[in-house]
Amino acid sequence: MACKQKGQANDPWVVSDYEARMWRALKQLMDTSREEATYRIRVRPTGSTSADPPQHSDSDAAQSSGTQELPQVPGENSHEACEHAWAVGNALTESLLLHTRILTDMLLPKNSKPPKTTKTPDIKLDDLPCKQSCEIDRLRIELESAYHDKGPQGRCLSPRETLNKLLAHPANIRTSRHDYTSLFESLKPKLDPLINKTYEGQGKD
Repeated sequence: MACKQKGQANDPWVVSDYEARMWRALKQLMDTSREEATYRIRVRPTGSTSADPPQHSDSDAAQSSGTQELPQVPGENSHEACEHAWAVGNALTESLLLHTRILTDMLLPKNSKPPKTTKTPDIKLDDLPCKQSCEIDRLRIELESAYHDKGPQGRCLSPRETLNKLLAHPANIRTSRHDYTSLFESLKPKLDPLINKTYEGQGKD
């Protein structure tokens, strides 16, 4: 249970600044540590089953996780190296997607989702003392459209539904792997400039 500490003032900028910094840092880290810009989650390392431990070399482990080869820890065997590379690759992707989800929910227009009957409402861009502009409004509308886009004829999960069902909840439609690359690439061009404009002149960069 999370309780508010006495004497600790609520500052939406602290939360929003953290989310923006983490998103930027993780995006940059993944862009520089991967040979190709892919954002995949694998429930188990490639080639492994619930009954048989994965049999990979260290380079195979790095390739299957989408990251560059990690330095082997002294005493670490190839199976452990494979597990560690797989875990780090998944953790980076999941963390970036989680911050993407939180930032997007913060930056969407306030009426984008039905109001919640809760005593701890979510922080929204409208709650921050930042400069508003027509360009920010346009970017928010574009982000909202991309976030709720269900594809041709509305037959696909929207990015919001995908993150909620396949990442944030143990939904029974989850599979052994999922590639989030197209989802992230659809939101990144909207999030990047919106974050820049939101923090412009606020000393938050």
